[in-house]
Amino acid sequence: MHNRNPALDLLRSLAILSVLLLHSRELLQDAPYSLMYIFSYGWIGVDLFFVLSGFLIGLQSFKDNSKSPVLTFIIKRTFRTLPLYYTVLLFYVLVKPALGFPFNESPLPFVFFIQNFFSLKDFVQSWSLCIEEQFYFLFPLVFFNFKLKKINPLIWLLPGLFSVFYRFYLYRSGADAATLPGVAYNYQFITLTHLDGLSWGVFLASTYDRWSAFKSKKFFGLTGIILFFLTLTYIKPTNFNSPVVLSFQLLAISFSLILVGVYDWKRIIFQKGFEHIALYSYGLYLWNNLVARVLGKIFPHMNNVSKFFLFIVTSFAVSIATYYIIERPFMKLRSQVLKKIS
Repeated sequence: MHNRNPALDLLRSLAILSVLLLHSRELLQDAPYSLMYIFSYGWIGVDLFFVLSGFLIGLQSFKDNSKSPVLTFIIKRTFRTLPLYYTVLLFYVLVKPALGFPFNESPLPFVFFIQNFFSLKDFVQSWSLCIEEQFYFLFPLVFFNFKLKKINPLIWLLPGLFSVFYRFYLYRSGADAATLPGVAYNYQFITLTHLDGLSWGVFLASTYDRWSAFKSKKFFGLTGIILFFLTLTYIKPTNFNSPVVLSFQLLAISFSLILVGVYDWKRIIFQKGFEHIALYSYGLYLWNNLVARVLGKIFPHMNNVSKFFLFIVTSFAVSIATYYIIERPFMKLRSQVLKKIS
């Protein structure tokens, strides 16, 4: 865990913890309404992930001086994201049905990361991975082939603005009926409606040399926190109607400001803990939904507190195991491959 940024680990940890709280609701029966209401906001963690991904991938690209940047980029992302993803997919397709939980989807779209263009019934959390993988595929081709390192940074905000206008078009077309599959498909799952976070992340990367030189960034962080809470009061936890037009954009802006505000933090409370949570966050995101559903079937009558802690412990245990069995070996292999082509 060398050369890690404590602030980014903190943000990544907060993102995955919010997702865990969201999915834990499937286990909690007759829990207090106020608790379920707070947990319902957990979906915003995915939008924070998008900003972090756009920033880190953008920063990596802007600093890349290799002879084969597209190949280097593809190798890095392939070895980092695909092995564990396909492992979890195989578990959904083969192991889950054997345990008595059928996989209610056609596997083919999941192989090519296009399932977010369909109404998902299973492995639902993979919708955001589709957007990220599509971004990983298109961004290096456009960025490096068109030599966009020195282009006006404002250009990177255009995809996010496009999503705002497209969501507005959907809303005016009546696509805001309060039914989860239709709303999730129209407003959130498909790539065209959710480019805000990635767009702002790349914008932060393109302007890194400017804002990183500021001596004090507290104003940005404070402004981001205020905007974040104002946004939460505006969107409500379900986010199914007119607020959806601006919600992802407002969250992307607030998260971007917070990222700038905390970026220089060298020491934080429970730093080692956040480092480990961030390290296992990818596995936690892939596994936790399945863990929640399996535990809900196995222990339907367990009390809420025990079920919640069992969910957290099991999610971490599975994620840590697959990190050392799958993620870490493939990252070591990635380093060897990159050395050979450098």
